[in-house]
Amino acid sequence: MIAIDIIPVRRLPGDRDTFTYLWPGEKAPTLGSVVRIPFARSHLDGVVWRILPTVPKTEYPLRPIVGVQCTFTVFTDWQRQVMTAFSERYDVSLSSLVYQYAPDIWPKDIPTSFPSSINTRPNIEIIWYGHRQDAETTMKKYIDGHGLTCIIEPTVEEAEIMAKVFPGAVAYDGQTSPAEYRRIFQGVLSGTIKNIIGTPLALFLPFPSEPTIILDQEEHPQYKRTERQPYAHAGRFLDGAKIPHIKLTAAPSVRTKFALNPSTPTRHIERHIGTLGGPGVEPWHSPEVDQAISAQPELPRVWILPRRGYASILVCRSCGHEVSCKSCGRKIRIMRHDARHSRCTACQTLQPLPTACPTCRAVNWRYIGIGIEQWQKRWPSDNGHDHILTIHDTNILRTIPGPKIVTIVSADTLLAWPDFTAAERAMIMIGRLESMLSDGDQLFLQTFEPQIRLWERWLNGSSAWFEDERTQRQTYHFPPETEHWLLIPPNEDQTIRRSVETKLRDLGLAVTELTLSGRSKKPLPRLLIHGDTTHPLDRAKIKSVLPPSWRVDIDVDAWVP
Repeated sequence: MIAIDIIPVRRLPGDRDTFTYLWPGEKAPTLGSVVRIPFARSHLDGVVWRILPTVPKTEYPLRPIVGVQCTFTVFTDWQRQVMTAFSERYDVSLSSLVYQYAPDIWPKDIPTSFPSSINTRPNIEIIWYGHRQDAETTMKKYIDGHGLTCIIEPTVEEAEIMAKVFPGAVAYDGQTSPAEYRRIFQGVLSGTIKNIIGTPLALFLPFPSEPTIILDQEEHPQYKRTERQPYAHAGRFLDGAKIPHIKLTAAPSVRTKFALNPSTPTRHIERHIGTLGGPGVEPWHSPEVDQAISAQPELPRVWILPRRGYASILVCRSCGHEVSCKSCGRKIRIMRHDARHSRCTACQTLQPLPTACPTCRAVNWRYIGIGIEQWQKRWPSDNGHDHILTIHDTNILRTIPGPKIVTIVSADTLLAWPDFTAAERAMIMIGRLESMLSDGDQLFLQTFEPQIRLWERWLNGSSAWFEDERTQRQTYHFPPETEHWLLIPPNEDQTIRRSVETKLRDLGLAVTELTLSGRSKKPLPRLLIHGDTTHPLDRAKIKSVLPPSWRVDIDVDAWVP
């Protein structure tokens, strides 16, 4: 008899990972193969995870397996390595991961020998590209090679775009149907599918050997999962697990910049600052932009708006009352001006806008902020020269021939973020936009405060703002200089929360209570903790003082997701 550790294909708690069974034979089974095991009062499928050197002594007699489903490897060494690292980092049970990524029907007739590849790359590489085309050239080099390639994109939409750029690669994401996933799973396992483009879920595919992993657009905020447990960040996971990969970025995050120090690319575009709000200046049109348009009226003009819809908020001129969502209480964005309804961007509730102010009963409204609909209403254009986009639609810029005049209508809006990462987010958005521009394009940032140091740094084409940002974060103990963790309690009463805070402070940790606004109708309470060199963040100690229902977010680069 041989003792083997098996992962049941069933969602189980994080503290119940492997179960030991007996293998009735002299020859050990294949790691990653699938067997049938007795579990409680029924039978389940299970994956052979490890083979024990001896039969352990247990309180209860070990039970033997009852059958074999697949004699060959279904969960490869690569897949088991990734799942184990993910389970250890985010306190997720291996059984839950196996259950989530197992095909609905076990594959058949898979070869038992797999092609091997030798990885000679450094642990982590980074390429800070000046033009998006440079990133696509890098990806094409690996796709056209003979090895395995896994390109990770931050969103389903981005993965679909890149799948069209590289039709020879197979797309995989969370919207893939079970039948298509089964086909991809078997193709990757057998080695017939060598190139995958998808969301971070693609990391869990059964690659027969270590693939070349390319983390595209590493600066993208959507790499952090914020809606459900585990609150994982794909880039932080690859770094923490020391999995070799290549980062591609148009504007590196602060953490990546100081960890890897990539060389700054050269961009052949003209940068300008436009001043808003001066005497005699038309709203949302700076004199600098108007002069550039007058000097070259034949050039295409691109207007980058901060948001869709009509305006940010609706305010009463008489008493200052701001219209808020009746469902979740957040300030409501005005999506359409003529139809007197708007949809809350937080909870998606559709509701009518008030005719009179509910506080003072006056009918004297003022729209704050500008959106695409308001811009089109104020400055209609039918000449084909004007293109109106949002800051998130920068991919369309590549389809507009240059040279062209591109204007960020309200750059100050990029800094309107309730978090210490506001400057970082602004520079990332601008850097992503610049990577879509052609040589010779003119980029204008319109602002009411041109003296802001961040805009001066950007105008001079210098990355010195990174040093400014690092100094500020060192001063105030912000990530990545000081690691922060977020503790997510359920709907516990204040007594339990205060008790947890006291225990954490007894460990020498700094504790701050945060209330974040999410997509749910209620505010999300969080406890922010960080330590120092004397009292580092220790998961075992922290978990020992937390109730079982509390969750821990360790990939904190920003407080507001």
